[in-house]
Amino acid sequence: WMSGAGGVCGWREGGRSALRWRAGANPESASAIRRQAVWGEAWTSYYQGDYAHVRQLGGELLQRARHDRDAIGTRNGLTIQALVAMAEQEFDNAIGLLEEALRICRQSCPPWLLATSLLVLGQATLHRPDLARSQELLNEALSIYASLGDLLFVARTKGYLGYALLLTGRHDSARRILAASLKGFRELDERFGIAEQLQAIAALRASEERDELAAEL
Repeated sequence: WMSGAGGVCGWREGGRSALRWRAGANPESASAIRRQAVWGEAWTSYYQGDYAHVRQLGGELLQRARHDRDAIGTRNGLTIQALVAMAEQEFDNAIGLLEEALRICRQSCPPWLLATSLLVLGQATLHRPDLARSQELLNEALSIYASLGDLLFVARTKGYLGYALLLTGRHDSARRILAASLKGFRELDERFGIAEQLQAIAALRASEERDELAAEL
């Protein structure tokens, strides 16, 4: 019944409050339930831009998961901390955390989580930049998502791979994969993804125009 930005913000705030209540209402709750609640609240807070709170939650999750020898929980705690580091432009710190998360995930995670660890680390290495490493990670993630039939994350991963190819100057390859990403998002009617890929294609065209101008000079 609510629409527009107010509805979205209201839903997010309500969800955040509910998760905080669940996380703290019963001090006798099992550690696993607490970790799940912290994970959920961390994501809600992340999308609200409350990075200080996210960092606090990530630290708690990481501490609890390590204490309980929960490999996936440890991976999740490291990932939360890394996302905050990326949001604050601390890419070297983020990459270190994500490399550790990926090592854990290769041993303990189901395929989708492994693909997502690969994807996030692939995004982070675009900013170092380590473009060869980024493409390697993103291609592996893409292969796993495709094998799982996750069309949304296939399209998303292709978009980041297109950026990596653009940054290496491989414009023809970048154009093809960005077009494939845009097609995938359109078939899913994923508006944010469509907008993101249109922006990427615009960046590609601007880069090509700069190259043409440089050649003329």
